[in-house]
Amino acid sequence: RALAENSAAAHPLQEKIDSAMRASELSEPVWERITAELDQAGSGTTATLNPEEDATPPRPVEQSVADGGASPEDEDTAAPPVLDEPVQSSPTVKSPASKAMAPGTLLGDRYVIVSQALTGGMGCVYKALDRSKKESGDPDPWVAIKVIGDALANHPQALAALEREAENCKALQHDNIVQVFGFERDGDNCFITMEWLEGESLVGLLERARQKPPSATQLRKIILGLGAALVYAHSRGVTHADVKPGNVFVTRDGAVKLLDFGVALVEAGETARELEARTPGYSSCEVLEGQNPVPADDVFSYSLLIYRLFGG
Repeated sequence: RALAENSAAAHPLQEKIDSAMRASELSEPVWERITAELDQAGSGTTATLNPEEDATPPRPVEQSVADGGASPEDEDTAAPPVLDEPVQSSPTVKSPASKAMAPGTLLGDRYVIVSQALTGGMGCVYKALDRSKKESGDPDPWVAIKVIGDALANHPQALAALEREAENCKALQHDNIVQVFGFERDGDNCFITMEWLEGESLVGLLERARQKPPSATQLRKIILGLGAALVYAHSRGVTHADVKPGNVFVTRDGAVKLLDFGVALVEAGETARELEARTPGYSSCEVLEGQNPVPADDVFSYSLLIYRLFGG
């Protein structure tokens, strides 16, 4: 009721629930759900092509990659495991719900869907078993599959750009960049295959930092890992164009991975502007004005992310 009357009430309310959690008067899941609403009320939301990190705060789960994340809203929801960020609907991007696939679905006569990991503006992401890897004795036969949503699948220019740039991203072989395997088609389904990672996005770390700031060692590893990924990508002519906490993944063993070259995959210019392929909170003025992203825009976003890491 307080938020409905005045969104400025979010800040004092956040202080009260933080105090209640420290005093063990609130469980962490309840604190997370209330914090999500306070964050949205205090900062507002802007629809983007990719899920944005400033909505529902995350819950650490062992899931993967791809769009930066989707949303667990309630701890007791019996839904498939998801990443750590919510989906925000866009005025120009429809929900890809029609692409939802049941466990056991076979794609390309090779990939067996195991579970849905997240849902975002670009499509649904699934954990899948790669039968070719399994049959060859690969000890890690899992892959992440991003099934492209209807908004892009029905947009020939964007789909062509996705296919072309997904092939280009296969060449980005770096310890701090998620590995893209390729772009494939199966009937009406178009999908991108990537390596499967277990851990959480940087959003989870930032939310927990409300109570316990990250160590200097951890911050250093994140900052240097992300910087190394950008230097490598830029040296090969690739601009990420959407650097934000939701696109940085920390694996269970502490490795830092840059995810979702989604805006880079969808070419800049009219296509990107039409699909709202930008994140206002971390975009440079030039990108917000519709100019083609360049490495300097990544540096701008990277700097904001570093500030966020240190500033909370």
